[in-house]
Amino acid sequence: MKGKVRVFPFGSLVTGLALKESDLDLFLEPNGNQPPLFHQHLYNTTSYFLRSSKCFADVYTIRHASVPIIRCKHQLTGLNIDFNMSNPNGTFNSRFVGELMLRNERIRELSLFLKIWAKKLKLICNGGMTSYCLISLIIVNLQVNRIVPSVKQLQSFCPPVILSGVNFAYSLDLTPPITERLTTLDLLKNFFIYYSTVNFDKSLLSPFLGGCVDKETTLGIPGGFPEYDEQQKLVHDATGAPPHAFQLDRVMCVQDPFELNRNVAKSVSVANLFYFRQCLVLAAQACSDQELTSQPEKLYDYLLFGLADKLVADKIVADKRSD
Repeated sequence: MKGKVRVFPFGSLVTGLALKESDLDLFLEPNGNQPPLFHQHLYNTTSYFLRSSKCFADVYTIRHASVPIIRCKHQLTGLNIDFNMSNPNGTFNSRFVGELMLRNERIRELSLFLKIWAKKLKLICNGGMTSYCLISLIIVNLQVNRIVPSVKQLQSFCPPVILSGVNFAYSLDLTPPITERLTTLDLLKNFFIYYSTVNFDKSLLSPFLGGCVDKETTLGIPGGFPEYDEQQKLVHDATGAPPHAFQLDRVMCVQDPFELNRNVAKSVSVANLFYFRQCLVLAAQACSDQELTSQPEKLYDYLLFGLADKLVADKIVADKRSD
């Protein structure tokens, strides 16, 4: 396969938001024109190589997912690795998020803390949200507070980069600098206070539009979102197959910044959304507590540890009242 494949990392290692337990995501792209069945051949060859090598363990294939992957563990480092040969979109998304994090250290600090917070409270889990969904929520909150322009605006500054009908272009060159008066703690307060008031049942959170809109009037009726309709047509023309519609019936609707028919919150269950709301309300209350905010280290400690204890205590009280 030497010379026939290029390897592109994506995910948290590219965005600068990797934690100790983070996986390594790799996209394998054919180099130049290859035969029509090359992707399938590449998948099988990669699987065989990983299983034959003593450097990798726990190799298993997930062939029938929307994006087929091969998952394994690197023996020496213990790093979990996902190989993807069919969908390069993650490389574009990761590049965008990574550049956004590099714009200002406060944005990266905010994102890292919220990712640790969400994992600590098990908000990021099976049946819950993904790390990418959380990052999309962070982006929307920054847009609502006019710290980052909408993706629609960012695309107006540069020529399109079309892949299978989707425009992945953007330019952050004209993004205004964040005022020095705004601290990481201020950004954190903004996030919790804003999302504690959002009606997720009726809302579409869209990084492309740069805010929170009514999901039914935007995506539930024809012509409510012209850019979405146009992209669906372009994807159909490029791939020869009708693309799936945005999954509007899910309990939480968060749109991918570029793939406008992709709901990155589709895995969130009713129970997990309820739990997420509880966490947001308690976090927003803490961010409005003068005693805690006057000592940021105490606030951070409460958000990471005390909030979970409060949830448990409240549940015990509620259970006793129901007995």
